[in-house]
Amino acid sequence: MKKYEMKRGGRTLQYVMRTSKRAKRMRITIGRDTEATVTVTRPRRISMRVVERFVKEKSEWIFATQEKSKQRGSGILHNGTRKTYMNRKEEARALATERLQYFSTQYGLTYNRLSIRDQKTRWGSCSTKRNLNFNYRIVFLPPRLLDYIIVHELCHLRHLNHGPRFWRLMEQELPDARQRSKELRVL
Repeated sequence: MKKYEMKRGGRTLQYVMRTSKRAKRMRITIGRDTEATVTVTRPRRISMRVVERFVKEKSEWIFATQEKSKQRGSGILHNGTRKTYMNRKEEARALATERLQYFSTQYGLTYNRLSIRDQKTRWGSCSTKRNLNFNYRIVFLPPRLLDYIIVHELCHLRHLNHGPRFWRLMEQELPDARQRSKELRVL
């Protein structure tokens, strides 16, 4: 990944460029690290001139989002050490197992394997092989947000996307699922 910078409105905007074989469109992400690092991901076929224009068009949004990220701090998802992970992993597994048993019965859904991981950008994930993965940091969440993550990944067993049918399924158990999603994003 190569670093770039440009001047916008008297400020310097620095970003890292990633070229992806799988990307279908350009994307800008703002890291939740203390620097609020900007990463621009582009498909191979997009020229640097187009990337620069895209970043210029989005510069005000980038600056505003970086500011919010810095004010918010690095959050639960980015804090922790290897030792904390090792100490909390089994606690997270027990918690996830208990809530999965409850909600999988409610939905009539089954999964293959449960894994607890130390992830920096995700609370959970679901694979096409019906394996569920959860971040060990779920132990630090309030029960309502933990349940949101558990139900979210269970619903992916039926719908591997975030389309309308996915959200309808989510809202069967959690009518305020979208509100919980917003709460989780600020952590």
